[in-house]
This record gives sequence, C-alpha cells and structure tokens, in this order.
Amino acid sequence: MSGPETRRPKLEEEATRENLDIKKILEKINRSEKGSPHLEVGDRAVEKLSELVERCKGDGRKIITIIRCWDKSEDDLKEVVSRLEKMKLFLPELEGAIFAVDGDHDLRKKTDVNLEAVIKREKPSVAAVPVRINNYSWTAGFNGPAALLSETAKDQKISEENIFIFPLSFDVEFSDDELRELAQRFKKTGLVTTAKQTGGEILNEEEKIDLSLLATDLVSHPEKLIGKNLRREENFNKLVTLVRNTATIVPLSEITRMGGYDNSTNEIGGMEDHDLYVRILIEVLRGSKILEETENLSEEEKRKIMRAREKARNLLESLRHPVAYSDLAWNKLKVGAKKEKIKREMAALRTITERITALAESDNPDKYKTPEKNRDFNF
Repeated sequence: MSGPETRRPKLEEEATRENLDIKKILEKINRSEKGSPHLEVGDRAVEKLSELVERCKGDGRKIITIIRCWDKSEDDLKEVVSRLEKMKLFLPELEGAIFAVDGDHDLRKKTDVNLEAVIKREKPSVAAVPVRINNYSWTAGFNGPAALLSETAKDQKISEENIFIFPLSFDVEFSDDELRELAQRFKKTGLVTTAKQTGGEILNEEEKIDLSLLATDLVSHPEKLIGKNLRREENFNKLVTLVRNTATIVPLSEITRMGGYDNSTNEIGGMEDHDLYVRILIEVLRGSKILEETENLSEEEKRKIMRAREKARNLLESLRHPVAYSDLAWNKLKVGAKKEKIKREMAALRTITERITALAESDNPDKYKTPEKNRDFNF
C-alpha cells in the first residue's frame, strides 16, 4: 500500500494535472479516419495519469504495464491490482498500469468505474489509470496507451528512453522466483522476454526445444536472422520457438520510433508484440552489419556501430533467458483449444516472418517501421 514515502507531494501532482492538456494530447494521437480506434480519458483517469506522469519525472528507469480488459468486476480488478502490488515488491521500478478497456465489449460499461472503486478502497502503490477505447482491436489495446504515454512524455519533457512498457494479459501471474529473475534481467539490460508455460502435455517432441540453446546459437550467428537466411526452414523454426508465447519489456522510445504495433496482425491471428520485437531485432542486426561493411567510417558512425552492437546483444540476451510465467486463462483452456491457439500463433508468426524477410530487399530506410496505414494511433 502507498505511504508518504512512495508519493510525490500532492501539490506537484496538482500542478502536473493543471499543465496536462489532455484534450490537446488526445487530438494529436487519435486518428481522423472513419472507423479508427478512439481513446478516451475520463476526469478521474486524468488525475491518476497526472500522478503517473509525476512519478516518471527525474532520472532512472520506470516500468508501466498495459493491461487489456473489459467487463471486469471489482473482485476481478482487486485480484489484478493485488498481483501488481506483489510485482512491485520485486520490481520497484514499476510505477503504473494503464488498463485499456475495450469500449465495444464492456457491456456493463463499468470496468473503469469498478477500477476506480478498487483504487479508492485499496489505495495501491502502483498508479492505475483506466482508459476507454472504442472501435477496439487487440493492437489498439496496446497502441492507445503507448501513444498516450508517448505524447504525454513529450508534453511534459520526460525522456521516453527511461519509460519501459510491459504489456500484460489480465490473467498473467508470476511466482516469487520468477519475479526475482525478471527483476534481475531488467536491471541487467532493461529488456526482458517472458515465456508462457504452455504445458508439455500438448507439445510434441519436436517442439520441446531448449530456448537458451537456440538463443545461444543466434547470439553467435546473428546473420541467420538476416535477409534470405531467415527463409531457411531451420532458422525460421528457431525464431518461432524463441518468440512464441512471449511478452516483452521494451523502452517506450522504441515503440514510438517503430510507429507502434502493426494492426494488420489482427487479421492474421495476432502476435503483435512478437512482430514488433522481431522487427526491432532484425533492424538493429542489419543496421550494424551494413555499417560494419562500410569503409572509411567517421567516429560518429563507429559509435553508432557500438551502440547497435550493444542493443543487439541486449535483445538477444533477453531471448536467451526468457522468464517463465503462468497465464490463468490459458490454464483453464481444454487441450484441444490450446492446440488450436498454438496453431493460430504459429501461422501468424510464419506470415510475420515472410513479410519481414521480404522487407530486407527494400531500399526504404524505414522499411521495418509500422506502415502509416497500419497504425491505430499517431505516434
């Protein structure tokens, strides 16, 4: 629970709220095209957003989770808030959670109201901010809060490189040991990959592959993820195994730079977080390789190579050591439903990989960024 030592002075929060022109911010991020997702922030949510913004000021890394949800009761939300409080004990960098409420399926229209009631009663140390998204989609549930945070950070002169986004399912749960490992990984590189425990009873022997061995191979031979090499079946299978059923902690600055999650993944079976992470990874690896092959480099270009190498190492290191977690909703599914879900995810990943490898032959410097037409919100 919160105390005076965990909160900034109330006057600072009020000053931030007065300076936060939420109408202007929403006008910038909401797109004008008919049928586009539309994000709304209520008055009480603006108060919590102001509190979260105040926490993100100053030096040091800050983690903000994004949780997609709809039609949740007070009991449901109390349980999630309790899990976030437990997470903060191990991960003190966790400052807030944005609850992206699906306005199209929140039939009772009470999820944000119920969350406010839970916040008032439980007084959590994690700032919980409910926002509502109409014309909702899976990617909009991530992109809306990310765009809101990005534009708010710019408005308040906060470095997006210090804000890390951790998309979570409503039903994700970590054990103490898993949270301890997650915290250690985050402190080391600022990037974390997590892997859902899918349950060996539904996997055949070919799928029971050691993630760390695969990642070690890719760390040693990153060229296997570049261009035409990625089309080779063995390399594709390694990539699929590495990223399947994972969530990632990534800097908000990377999400902004890439233009958010690609909403075309909604049509191919999802895996939007995997798509973004792999595009970041391959862009870094290819950029580093191109620079290395360039003669007569300037000092700035050499420094750029070093930064790219460090970034690639951190990305691959996070893949090499994924942190396990349990998904309570997944555990409730019957074996047949689990198999079908994995099939959809594998098919989506194959489509994603085919698209990304095709991009390698393009001369467009922004080829790995989300196309403008596939963006839910403006970044």
